[in-house]
Amino acid sequence: PGARWIAARVLRDSGSGTLSEIHEAMQWLLDPDGDPETDDAPDIANNSWGFQDRPGECYLEFAEDLDLLREAGIVVVFSAGNAGPASGSSVSPGDNPGAFPVGGVTDAGDVMTSSSRGPSACGGGTFPALVAPGAAVRTADLTFGGVVPDSYASVSGTSFAAPHVAGA
Repeated sequence: PGARWIAARVLRDSGSGTLSEIHEAMQWLLDPDGDPETDDAPDIANNSWGFQDRPGECYLEFAEDLDLLREAGIVVVFSAGNAGPASGSSVSPGDNPGAFPVGGVTDAGDVMTSSSRGPSACGGGTFPALVAPGAAVRTADLTFGGVVPDSYASVSGTSFAAPHVAGA
């Protein structure tokens, strides 16, 4: 009750985007309406993206952005990545200092085989910070203008676990 939702799209339909577009979106979160007199920054920012092609590598491209968001009181939740089951398969920027990475579990409470795990490539700490339902999650889907009447799908991955934590 009373929750409000905003979005900053950082990836195109193809699943790609530029680093500068992601930096801009993170900056935008600090003042979405461009008026410093209004308190419109979010409390939480959910991020269901990461550099899946660099598991186990500490990539600090967004460290300054994460620091600024954290200093502004914004909790930055990231999907942990789907580079498991190997240990040391953390994915950036979810493994960056200041991020809150979320792994995925099955309905039986077992860590999903695909869920990335630690230790974190950025400092060797615990990774992920928390786990949440990420297997066979029922979610809204495209209807293609009503052509597909069932607008729900069953999906799996840490990108579906992170929003559980952000919402909670």
